[in-house]
Amino acid sequence: MKLKKWEQGLIASKTTALLDFGSKTYIFILFHLWRASSNQGTGKKMTMETFWKRRKVLLIFFFLASCIGLRAITVEGTPNTLTNCDIQLGPCTKVKDTLTVTLDIFPKPVKAMKELTFRLTFDGRELSDNPYIDLGMPGMAMGPNRVLMKRVGNNTSRVGNNTSRVGNNTYEGQGVIVRCPSGQRTWKASVILPDAGVIDFVFDVIY
Repeated sequence: MKLKKWEQGLIASKTTALLDFGSKTYIFILFHLWRASSNQGTGKKMTMETFWKRRKVLLIFFFLASCIGLRAITVEGTPNTLTNCDIQLGPCTKVKDTLTVTLDIFPKPVKAMKELTFRLTFDGRELSDNPYIDLGMPGMAMGPNRVLMKRVGNNTSRVGNNTSRVGNNTYEGQGVIVRCPSGQRTWKASVILPDAGVIDFVFDVIY
């Protein structure tokens, strides 16, 4: 079930409110811990060692609460409204200036922790160099996971036991989508074009 625009806006506002409330609560408690450590307003002085221990516990609690709150908002199994590609059904196409880019991933269903073949097909003009794909999760800073693409135009492409003829402006590469410990299944394939910029394909994988 696809959420309506007002429902998407409500979820976004609740997410922002949750993070804003959590950060303000953290600052408020941290301020009172600092007052206690500097002997303002209390009769006992807190040592710096105790202060930093309590601050560390508070920081861990804040991040855990934020993760739990975000998981509650994006319930597992609910369609992610941020995706722009249903890669499980077939290839996805986007346009960048005068260049049409199509992404497909094999084999299907597209699953994490399996070697996958990424195929890019371009229409409109020739590229000055080979493109590549950076895999990551939307809104998260992750380690590098790059898929190097090679041109396979006018050749026979073999994926598993299947072979097919591909066009002149087709590139392929192998990569693995890792399984996120949080259980989030939405991934982003950023297609970097040497002379045209970046195109993002956002899709759900199967764990």
